[in-house]
Amino acid sequence: MARLTPAGPAAPHRSPREPGGSAAPHPSPDAPGGPDAPRRPPLAPGGPDAPRRPPHAPEGSAAAHLRRAPGEPFGPGFALFADMLLAGLLTTVAALPVVTIPAALAAASASLRQAATGGAHVTFTGYARRLRARLAPRTLAAGLALPLLAGVLLVDVALIRAGLPGAGVAGPALALLALAAATAGLRATALPEPYGMSAREALRRLAGDPRGTLLLACAVLLAVLLGWSIPLLVPLLPGPLAFAATVVDLRRPGVSG
Repeated sequence: MARLTPAGPAAPHRSPREPGGSAAPHPSPDAPGGPDAPRRPPLAPGGPDAPRRPPHAPEGSAAAHLRRAPGEPFGPGFALFADMLLAGLLTTVAALPVVTIPAALAAASASLRQAATGGAHVTFTGYARRLRARLAPRTLAAGLALPLLAGVLLVDVALIRAGLPGAGVAGPALALLALAAATAGLRATALPEPYGMSAREALRRLAGDPRGTLLLACAVLLAVLLGWSIPLLVPLLPGPLAFAATVVDLRRPGVSG
């Protein structure tokens, strides 16, 4: 004999279309837009005023190079700053024999150019490799001329301080000449291959880019003021100088890294 169960309240009808079995409410005719209004897409997390993320940059692009890697505490700008300081220290050590000053600055410029355009950080082995490649007889001869030019400059300064006639004009003219020589020398060391510290190419770029020449001259003046006021910064100054010369050369249209 069949067993009778006590009658209870009827269970609500569950629609199979809704998760959990609850039926979707029908749109009311009094709702804004009416029942035939198109449905809006769901809002992003954070509400309508939340900032949108830029699309993912493809690997190898400039935007991908400027992205901060997961887990990296500092951005690429700080990494480039650290590369500049390391290049300055390596250049100071490599320039101790004096005759290697042009080759050391050229190696620093090449290393910073690679760091700014290709994302390769400055390392001791990479800098040493570029330094060996630039220790040619021409660069050593240019380095040998630096002490001679410094000696002539010191003699002229001593004569000006002695109160010779025309010292009021010779002093500023000598300072401008030294500034122009330092600017041209830095521009020559920042030249990419295949120019290789060509004086003619450096002068051509100096004349063809007056704004860049002015920026590089201001960098030289700032380095002199920093070295005079804070002598502890002198070992680091070759890095910013090489970086300034490299950036001035990279900003020219039609010049590739």
